[in-house]
Amino acid sequence: MKLRYYQSDAINAVVEHIETKTTNPCVVVPTGGGKTPIIANLCKLFVESGYRVLVCAHRKELLEQTAEKLRVWAPNVGVGVVSAGLGRQEYGADVTVAGIQSVYRRVNELTAAGKIDFLLVDEAHLIPAQDEKEGGMYRTLIDDLKRVEPALATIGLTATPYRLTSGDVCGPKNILNEICYEVGVAELIGGGFLSNLVSKEPPQNVDFDALKIERGEFKTADVEEKCGSDQEIANAVRNLVAYTKNRASVLVFCFSVAHAQKVAAELERRTGVKNVAVVVGETDKNERRAILERFQGKRSQTTLFGDELPPLKYLVNVDVLTTGFDAPNVDCVALLRPTASPGLYYQMVGRGLRLCPGKENCLILDFGGNMRRFGPIDALKAPKPTRRGQVDKEPKATTCPRCFDVFPLGLDVCPNCRYRVAPPDDAFDCPNCGAEQSGSPRFCSACGFEFPLASRCDEDADFDAAILTSEGPGSGDFGGFGGGSSGASRPEFREKVERVDYIYHPKRGSKPSVMVVYRVESGAKISEFLCFSHSGFARRKAAEWWAKRSPIRPIPVSTEQALDVIRTVGVARPVAVRYRPAAKKAGEKSWPELVSVETESPPTATAWPRTDNPLGLTCATCAATPREKQSFRYLRGATTTRIVCARCGAPVATSSNESFDYYDASDFQNAQILLAKDDDDFADF
Repeated sequence: MKLRYYQSDAINAVVEHIETKTTNPCVVVPTGGGKTPIIANLCKLFVESGYRVLVCAHRKELLEQTAEKLRVWAPNVGVGVVSAGLGRQEYGADVTVAGIQSVYRRVNELTAAGKIDFLLVDEAHLIPAQDEKEGGMYRTLIDDLKRVEPALATIGLTATPYRLTSGDVCGPKNILNEICYEVGVAELIGGGFLSNLVSKEPPQNVDFDALKIERGEFKTADVEEKCGSDQEIANAVRNLVAYTKNRASVLVFCFSVAHAQKVAAELERRTGVKNVAVVVGETDKNERRAILERFQGKRSQTTLFGDELPPLKYLVNVDVLTTGFDAPNVDCVALLRPTASPGLYYQMVGRGLRLCPGKENCLILDFGGNMRRFGPIDALKAPKPTRRGQVDKEPKATTCPRCFDVFPLGLDVCPNCRYRVAPPDDAFDCPNCGAEQSGSPRFCSACGFEFPLASRCDEDADFDAAILTSEGPGSGDFGGFGGGSSGASRPEFREKVERVDYIYHPKRGSKPSVMVVYRVESGAKISEFLCFSHSGFARRKAAEWWAKRSPIRPIPVSTEQALDVIRTVGVARPVAVRYRPAAKKAGEKSWPELVSVETESPPTATAWPRTDNPLGLTCATCAATPREKQSFRYLRGATTTRIVCARCGAPVATSSNESFDYYDASDFQNAQILLAKDDDDFADF
């Protein structure tokens, strides 16, 4: 087994935070992105260093999952489980996996075999605000553990770093103080680690703005009045069955037990097949396990008369399967309920993010106005405090009245069926003659140039503009200025590149990057950014760009180093680019959106040019004067790279040909570079 790049980055970020700061860190990884392997490998690392660890979670399903993953990733680490729900009281192990309710008053038992050095909290967004105050379960546990080990460190992991009512999980006075690592949904979908999402909002005759809030959520009585009538349920189920005719595993979220039972009964009536089941909080644990296994395809069931039941297609639940439920086969999530919590909205949608063989995407059907209320799940924000009983009524998206696609505000033309939903207020220039165009024309009004149309789909097609933004891989600082989610409705052009500039681009509060500006025939300028000095996804995108355009290895670790190579050895010359023109809107600044770049073959080179000193090396042979910048040449061999002083040619160090990839420069001196003891170390060159 091998950790994914972002899982390794998260572990390194936690270790660095603990070593350099006294605050408690939090790791943010999307649902389905694999938080449990991060927990397991942190536990393994801590135990191998002589520490003891307590892992806390809120549900027994999470406890079982964590303990199982620990035994897989760290087979030599002793693991004990403490959970009243699981009937286990196993104290004294190197790693104790426990329910918070079962251990917050059991510190004596926990520390009988030695102090606890690290507390890891899974699903950290579920820590109630009152638990962070004196007398709360977590605060009680932490205070008691600190009496035994004052240096106790608490580490949180979550997909949504905010609570239902009280905002951010991290804060200077909270149990968790700051986010040390975060990776987004769009990045993991773009990297092929999560399933893509598509969305629809079927028509509803419900005024969700009229709902009142009670203790951070819509009042059940109000929701029942608006959405619980037989007519509304029949209307919702009719659309649900129609949209899921080609879907295999549909997870349905309802707002009450009565609502779930009515929905399940209506589903069975309309489908005529016993392929529906209901899971609520009161469902017997053995019955629940059997239902979930049948839905996940792990086993079939038979009736008392020996008749075999078909696989479950619809699984209806009420606030049960939002966390700790792993069913990669889910290819449709139906939200038959509204929620006032962006965290709950994300957790429900997140059930469809996991990958599964044969699963192309997951369809999100929203019958509760949630997509319009919160917007895309990769752009969610902590809830804003509002007056008691009120809701933030400002919509984040709009719905097409013709095909019921949901798409971001600001688009006047539905990206799916091209129905105009508002008066035209956007414009772009024709790349052929430069005349300004408005709306979504097929031909230029001045020269007759034909614009490529956005993809046309039938009314049952899926479109992902509402549930996800288009600003992920290939936009922003990772591969172009972007252009926002409005790019889906703009035409796409291909033009020859007449000139390309590589510019040092400093950024306040962040590391610098290489700004690449493509100047095309029509005079347009299309740009992208290369973040060699960054880590994680930004670094990987820059490395992929470099691997296609330059023969020089290792890949640069700094913006200065990359520009030095580009300006001396050179990179593959761009021939043409595909882009979408900028949408002109009053009072807004936007740029053309880069889609792809066509290049010639890379130049031939076997050695680095004179370059900067990102590794912090020094030459012992010729001590450079303080005014001279120490610089080196990198000479690539068959398997290793020789680093020599650019001033006197003396050998200084060696590295593997790929050792620069995916590491920060600060790691190289100790972890990657083998300092040469004498000239004999370079006899092979």
